[in-house]
Amino acid sequence: MKDSRMRVGFLVGLGLGLLLLTAPVHGQSFTKHIIGGNLIWASGVATADVDGDGDIDVVATGATANEVAWYENDGAQNFTMRVVDNTLAGARSCYGVDLDQDGDVDIVAAASGAGVIIWYENDGSQNFTPHTIVSGLGTAWNILVVDLDQDGDLDVVATASGTTNAVNWYENDGLQNFTGHTVDPYLEGAQGLYVIDLDQDGDLDVVACGIFGDQVRWYENDGNQVFTLFLVDPFFNGSNDVFAGDLDNDGDYDIVASGSQDNLVKWYENDGFQSFTGHTVAILPGARAVFLADINGDSLLDIVAASLSLDMVLWYENTGGGIFVPHIIDDFLDLAFKLWVVDLDDDGDLDVLATGGLANDLVWYESDLVGIRENGFQTVSLCGISEVSNRPNPLTTHTIFHFDVEKPMSLALRIYDVSGRLVQTSVHYAPKAGHTQLFWNRWDSQGAKVPAGVYFYAVATPGSVRTGQMCVVD
Repeated sequence: MKDSRMRVGFLVGLGLGLLLLTAPVHGQSFTKHIIGGNLIWASGVATADVDGDGDIDVVATGATANEVAWYENDGAQNFTMRVVDNTLAGARSCYGVDLDQDGDVDIVAAASGAGVIIWYENDGSQNFTPHTIVSGLGTAWNILVVDLDQDGDLDVVATASGTTNAVNWYENDGLQNFTGHTVDPYLEGAQGLYVIDLDQDGDLDVVACGIFGDQVRWYENDGNQVFTLFLVDPFFNGSNDVFAGDLDNDGDYDIVASGSQDNLVKWYENDGFQSFTGHTVAILPGARAVFLADINGDSLLDIVAASLSLDMVLWYENTGGGIFVPHIIDDFLDLAFKLWVVDLDDDGDLDVLATGGLANDLVWYESDLVGIRENGFQTVSLCGISEVSNRPNPLTTHTIFHFDVEKPMSLALRIYDVSGRLVQTSVHYAPKAGHTQLFWNRWDSQGAKVPAGVYFYAVATPGSVRTGQMCVVD
């Protein structure tokens, strides 16, 4: 653990101290909670309702412990660790998703030591059977699960360094038999990964970066999963993580990246034709991870970042015009490594999850933007709404959302694309308690059919939000 006086002094020396040490914007602050404190070299983190009980559980990996685990949420954010695998050498990144589309959540993990990507099949009672997607992958690093070829099943996209140094995707035949394909055969130290329809032509492109190649790249999908490489930044030293979203609200997707050697968080402004201009968000020694989300609810995407060197988790408030104001979430998470953002406590605001490699900690930071339900200082009155499901999913022309309400209430259905951009909002009224259905016809707010891809939905009442994921296919 580093001395806090040295840390603050270093920040002030960089000219950031006065900003970083100010009170949280709009009174917003975060309360730190330990999910798991014995995950040796805590590395990957993701969320999913693993046991299907209506609350959000946490999936995580421990690289030195060789562990893949999920943490069962009792509904009040008390977590119980359930080990899925304790023999996966160098377990690195993870994902919770219904890979075989049988109605329960499976777990996918990549292992840098074993050089494999494994999926763990959930039998519906949270007994997991491992299946190998690929082996001999060198230092397997990051994974994303997405329907890359838009054929209705879920594929896996991955980065691997070491002997591989590549960006690959693994095509699912619908029966969870996977065929490997190359996106980029050589990206030195390939680590950071994101998938999005960057050029908005209806197919999913790939963004990646290499910590030793010192480059940020994007790969244009021609619609048949043949990828053309384009450079976003040819000289970003130690580039290790990427994310994409519409930061400046101009209708196209920008890219955010962290660089541990240049000690920077940067964003790359898209001119609408995928020509990118780099801007510095912050000087952040040992910048290690980035995530985009609207932390303060002002309809602008903010940036959450982690610092290896300073043991810090921060968020950078997007105030518009390319200006980002930094705020500390935590300055004592030893070797802060990986991030995830979700409304973990279902109180209507976004919380932050992080792993600390040397702290061996998996933590979540509870936002008080709407309210903290666990203490007596502020409460939220939650309107009763059950977990939401939608059918069909994947969908081609339409889908219907199903859930129950405890009493008559107003509802808002919001649809987001994979970058977090709001594409459709509709307001409804449930006239009585009981089963309620909402219909979406695949249209955006302008009356145009949305392109195929992954979308997220939120059904919001005055006091709660239920969220989920769906695939749109042609």
